[in-house]
Amino acid sequence: MTIRTCIRRALQWCLRRLLQRSVVLLPNQANIENILKVQTDYGVKGERLITNVLEEQGGTLVLALRTYHGHMPSITHWHSHLRYDGPSTLCFDVVSGEVRWNGAEIGRVAVPLPTRRFCWELRLEHDDGVRRERLTGHYLPGVNQAVAAEYFQGDNYVDYEAQSQGEAQQILDLLEAHQAEGPILEIGCATGQVLEALRRRGYAAWGVDFSEWAVEQAAKHVGPEAVAVCNVEQDSLPADIQRHGPFQTLVLWFVLEHFKNPFDVLESLTQAVGPDATLIIGTTNSESLTHRLFQSDWEGYFDRTHHGVDAVSVSSLRQGLPHLGWQIQHLRTDRIWNGNADPTCATLREWWAAD
Repeated sequence: MTIRTCIRRALQWCLRRLLQRSVVLLPNQANIENILKVQTDYGVKGERLITNVLEEQGGTLVLALRTYHGHMPSITHWHSHLRYDGPSTLCFDVVSGEVRWNGAEIGRVAVPLPTRRFCWELRLEHDDGVRRERLTGHYLPGVNQAVAAEYFQGDNYVDYEAQSQGEAQQILDLLEAHQAEGPILEIGCATGQVLEALRRRGYAAWGVDFSEWAVEQAAKHVGPEAVAVCNVEQDSLPADIQRHGPFQTLVLWFVLEHFKNPFDVLESLTQAVGPDATLIIGTTNSESLTHRLFQSDWEGYFDRTHHGVDAVSVSSLRQGLPHLGWQIQHLRTDRIWNGNADPTCATLREWWAAD
């Protein structure tokens, strides 16, 4: 957490106590009077991304296409200045790199882009001196290839290992809060950060994942005897893993939504646990506010391996888990899930974080 973030949160806490109200500190770009009116998609559908600029008043427009360094869209790949004379259409061909403005080519971007996420930055200075701007976040469709290094290091996650370290603490907290015991089986152990944290805490823990590359990385953290390659949607647990059962805790941390038939997988895995076992699931919610707001541009569709993301929800868990013999002790939603850099989405995230 940065010093700026600490100061911001401390200020928010003080104002909440003083005013007895939730306080949100919004980014400058969220000022509604300064936001450029545009209509566009978050996820690129097909080969062309269409962005409609809807401002009525003319002026000078600066366009820039940015890609990401880490979590920030800070690398400029292409930019241009042009005259703006009213509502217009920007078309970007993500295959050829061609950029068109109202049908006329105005330049080309070097493709393929180095990251799946990218942004258009649009700054319009009206003839009367008023300035409006907009950062529009987008992502390219996922490529159907093996889930290997590229998937964990840029194609889907910016840095999976760094992200999973924070999630490991959440899982440890849940284990302690619900007095979960070992042996533990983690489904979808990926590169092994959670398994490593569990074992450091003293739990007997094993894991499986269908990605051969990920299991190779996990073996470096916890040893080859603690992990195995297994597609649990198609195959039985490997014998070297089964012999450590019956398991007293199952952990499926943001993996359930990857299965084509999530509850069939849960039914199969339930056979591997002992009496009074604990099930810890972190997953997506297709009934979420963000899905209702953004529909086909929901963040749940970003990951190309989310084959069952529409089947997993608060309702389906409440119905499906008891049917399989699990009693729900704790269920909550805990985040606004949207990675779009657009200031309107950033505003929504800030509201949620503050309240």
